[in-house]
Amino acid sequence: MQVLGSILNELAEFGGALDIIEAILPRVSCYSRPYRHAKSIRHTHADRTPQILETHNLPLTAALYTTLADAHVGLAGTLSEDPAQQNSNMASAAVHLERAYDLYTILEDLDGKLDCLAKKQMLARWKGDGDGYDKAESMYLQILDDHEREMRERS
Repeated sequence: MQVLGSILNELAEFGGALDIIEAILPRVSCYSRPYRHAKSIRHTHADRTPQILETHNLPLTAALYTTLADAHVGLAGTLSEDPAQQNSNMASAAVHLERAYDLYTILEDLDGKLDCLAKKQMLARWKGDGDGYDKAESMYLQILDDHEREMRERS
């Protein structure tokens, strides 16, 4: 389903991508059924019903959150005449990106973390949030530096 959601995003069928992915991410309170391996995941109060897969398949869940973020950004781009709806979709994208980033961090998935940070930079640029942009860029560069240092130490 994640691949289908990505294909729909590529075809600019953002509403369809949202419908499909949200259908397979059941709404479950993270406080009544938390991730077994994800104690560090942050949830915002703005999203009162966090979505998580009951299977606890963290790689799939991270990919689904990233695809949801992409769909929200695409949908916001099609709503240029409605700034309130546009802002709402961009805020949803930011929430989904944060969740994906948290999961990729737990999974120690370098590419996933870097992808999320690059997208966070784009969201910050869209909002005109220079501090947010700089923070995401700094985190991106720090992760790359840490990875390069680890690779040198292994050699």
